[in-house]
Amino acid sequence: MRARTGAALAAITLATGGLVATTASPAAASCSHAHSFLDGYIGFISGTDAALRVGPHHTGTACRIVDRAYYGDAAQYHCYTSGSTYNGWSTWTWVYVPSLNKSGWVNDALLYGRGAVEEC
Repeated sequence: MRARTGAALAAITLATGGLVATTASPAAASCSHAHSFLDGYIGFISGTDAALRVGPHHTGTACRIVDRAYYGDAAQYHCYTSGSTYNGWSTWTWVYVPSLNKSGWVNDALLYGRGAVEEC
């Protein structure tokens, strides 16, 4: 099942002499995506430098980098979801990289076979 992130919450406050509106950052809200072990395929990193992220989004977001994997590193694919577009691809796979003993979202443009075949 695909996890859906709701729209950012807005709080509107009446201040002295005017209206002040604050909203939660949409980028920060979208970093939380559900994932499951559905695929199990063992592939590898096909990009020269692949960031493992906490969410399927890159630059300008709060989806921080967990670690970096490099060309040829083995990666176990769990499932994929949609995210921000990178190098023409908007799908991201949740991977486990044994050499790093870490998991994270990697854009499918950087994975052999373009990532997982099972949707999260």
